[in-house]
Amino acid sequence: MGYVDTSGTRVRNGPDRAAQTVIERRLHEAKVRGDVEGYLRILAGTHLYHLASKDHFRTHPGRVGYATPRDPGHHRGRRTLYVRTQGDLPGRPRDPDEVQHRLRFGQLVERDSHQEDLVIEVNPGSVSGMRFPFRDRSRFERMPWDRALWEQMADEVPPPSHGDDLLLTDRSGPLRGELAHGLACGAHLAVHRRVIWNRFGDIDTGYLTDRETLERDWGVTSTSGGREQLRALLAHRNSPAAPEIALKCRNALSEREGGGDVDPERWREFAQEVADRNELPPGLRKLIEDAVERVPVYEQRFRQDGMLPPGGFVRTLAGYDYGRAVNFARWVVSARYFEPEDLVGTASTVGGLVQQAYDSWEDFSAGYTLGRVLRFDDGRFGHWYESALIPHRLLVQDPESPWRTIPFR
Repeated sequence: MGYVDTSGTRVRNGPDRAAQTVIERRLHEAKVRGDVEGYLRILAGTHLYHLASKDHFRTHPGRVGYATPRDPGHHRGRRTLYVRTQGDLPGRPRDPDEVQHRLRFGQLVERDSHQEDLVIEVNPGSVSGMRFPFRDRSRFERMPWDRALWEQMADEVPPPSHGDDLLLTDRSGPLRGELAHGLACGAHLAVHRRVIWNRFGDIDTGYLTDRETLERDWGVTSTSGGREQLRALLAHRNSPAAPEIALKCRNALSEREGGGDVDPERWREFAQEVADRNELPPGLRKLIEDAVERVPVYEQRFRQDGMLPPGGFVRTLAGYDYGRAVNFARWVVSARYFEPEDLVGTASTVGGLVQQAYDSWEDFSAGYTLGRVLRFDDGRFGHWYESALIPHRLLVQDPESPWRTIPFR
């Protein structure tokens, strides 16, 4: 069949093993059916991870080094390349000298499937695992479809991209309680990026890419820099101030007038009164006026798309910073600026802040999304909106979603 099943008869799980997600369950089902093509299709359509030396990344920036340890007890030329899907990545403790690198299925085909002395082993020790013995010329000649099938799958199945959102749950991770609630507050980005929502660890884009992203987008190159940005997110100081001021003006006016929605013209006038009373600078005044104009447009679209109920509106944008705080913590852990246990408290803190600011998961989701689109979408209802709306729908509809299984309060 072109592979060897090395999993045994049971799932090896424990403190150093991740529970299987829907990806690993699908792989296991394909293997049980003997469906090699189906198995490879699943691999081609998901993220794969490979352990590599941290020193290699320091000395050869931009180049991926595959550590392919020799198989003990076998002939000298044979090597095995171990790759894992996300749900099968080992948990703690992490080796300080080795880091996870994320790679595409196509990279295995391009680089490794032609090497006759190489075995590719997927999820070793798991019931979802398979061992593909690309190692012997005579075996290749007898089964020429092996390489052709890998190449076919690489051509036919695109790797995950923006819009291929997926809810992934670690069945051995937190599923109830304070920590799980806090982690669920980061589920928008976790679903969009196809990472496990209830885990910290080497599970994002990989050590090198996460470091580059943190430096480019956040200016973070150290543990202290990561801690500073995290504090700003938890204090709701990362997002622009003007839209939040505009919403506070509407909240105050609504309360003064007995609750409910506020006439847009009255809102605009009241925001100007607040700006005059506080002697706000002209630049900030203009941004507040812009927010007063833009917020109702987005809220109307939210109602049409079911993110807000009829007549509903957003009271605060703090959810955007809080939701990103969980994911920022995930990134700095993956980049090895922190260990997972260092940031467990962050998720619990976020959960409490979200409960103070919002009344439900849907209410929180609308606040998160409005903060995102006001900052980046510029009225286009494009990627920045869709990449929050699609996760929102998955999270409120999927019966296995944490928003369906974890009470908001």
